[in-house]
Order: sequence, then structure tokens, then C-alpha cells
Amino acid sequence: MDDSVTRFQEYRERLYGLLKYRADATFNLLDSLSGRQSAQSVVELSLEAPFERRHST
Repeated sequence: MDDSVTRFQEYRERLYGLLKYRADATFNLLDSLSGRQSAQSVVELSLEAPFERRHST
């Protein structure tokens, strides 16, 4: 695998390890944020495809 891809994966794993609470949801939100050109709110980001969590209210 390409060294830059490996380094990026290691970075993501270290970052994930730093998150103490709701790490999965926070990472989904970060992925949504990095894939979105513009968003009006965090709620809008949570509707993006990378944000896998879907809970009805």
C-alpha cells in the first residue's frame, strides 16, 4: 500500500484513540465535514452519507 495512505490511516487511528466519548459519531461527523463543500449547520452535516448514524426521534 502507498506510504501516504498508510500514514493517513495511522493518523486516523491515533486521532480516533484520542476521542474519549462518542468516538464513532464524532469520526462520522469529521468525515462528513471533510467531504462537504459547505454546510449551514452540524445537523445538515449529519444528513451526509458518511454520517452513518440514523436515529429516529
